[in-house]
Amino acid sequence: MAFWGIELQPGKPYTQFFDKALGKLHIFKANLGVTTTEHVSRTVVQCKIGSNNPIILCSFRQFTKESCSIDIDFVEDVVFEVIGTASVHLAGSYLGNGHNTEE
Repeated sequence: MAFWGIELQPGKPYTQFFDKALGKLHIFKANLGVTTTEHVSRTVVQCKIGSNNPIILCSFRQFTKESCSIDIDFVEDVVFEVIGTASVHLAGSYLGNGHNTEE
């Protein structure tokens, strides 16, 4: 297992490419980032796989809900995007491909 993390910026989609050698990506936490805007009404993180419609992973409100537990695995390329004015930090880990590389 290896740690994975990214800070997503508003309006800048980020593509995470699947790497078979690293295995599936498990995301377990999302946190609202620091913002220079005094009031953030809502910040949303969505993901999109292929030509499918985007799916909302989490939604934040500053001073009310600033973190979110997530339990999702990806075994394909995925595009993450933040809608709102604050950045969002995603944390997770690569779960490996099921093979012991020490043998």
